[in-house]
Amino acid sequence: MNKLFQIVFLLFGFCLNSFGQNSIDELIGKYSTMGNSTYSSIVKRDPQTKKVVSVYNELKLSNSFSGESHRFKKAFEDEAKNADSQEKNVKGNTVNYLLRYENENQARLYMMEYDSNRGFLTNITVSIIIKNKKR
Repeated sequence: MNKLFQIVFLLFGFCLNSFGQNSIDELIGKYSTMGNSTYSSIVKRDPQTKKVVSVYNELKLSNSFSGESHRFKKAFEDEAKNADSQEKNVKGNTVNYLLRYENENQARLYMMEYDSNRGFLTNITVSIIIKNKKR
């Protein structure tokens, strides 16, 4: 199982390098290996060519990280300058933040959902969807 995690993590890192490393990717890499967080990755491949079609990554942070949660919000705000972005309140204190990047090879969607409570962010989930375009 540990080998599988390493392979998926390396694949994830390889895919990220095609766009260049940004602050959100760095934070996910850092917090995915810490305790009190849950990281999962799903890779979809073309059954005929075995090439990666899409990758879905999700990081859920426990509320023990709420003191450091501002780092994720700041990373999304900083990266919003280079992407199509959208921030909206969904219900109550829940906020969704979306960033979309696209080039000729890939489309990427970064999503962060969190609850905002008196200046602290809690229940943070960061998701990344990477879709490789067919050539």
